[in-house]
Amino acid sequence: MKKKHENLKKLILFQYNLLFENDENKKNCTMMKILHGFLQYFNANKSNSEIITFAKEFFKYYYDKNKEDYKKIFAEYSTGTNTKEYCIIIAVRK
Repeated sequence: MKKKHENLKKLILFQYNLLFENDENKKNCTMMKILHGFLQYFNANKSNSEIITFAKEFFKYYYDKNKEDYKKIFAEYSTGTNTKEYCIIIAVRK
């Protein structure tokens, strides 16, 4: 996998499990980087028929498992006043 998909590679190596992060900000940053990496990879490979299988697996084994955490992250971001690093990641990568 290319260097630009490093977070996606990390995700696959962790078998869709986040390493235990003691720091909430660091955990949320890692989650946003993984989601962004997945979306970049998906967009770059959307013409590949196998991408649908990969996307289903990603959502089933990773995203759905962390859905409540993502809801909290997106809710914090939507306030427009949050300056936490993971909110900045969302804003920069939009």
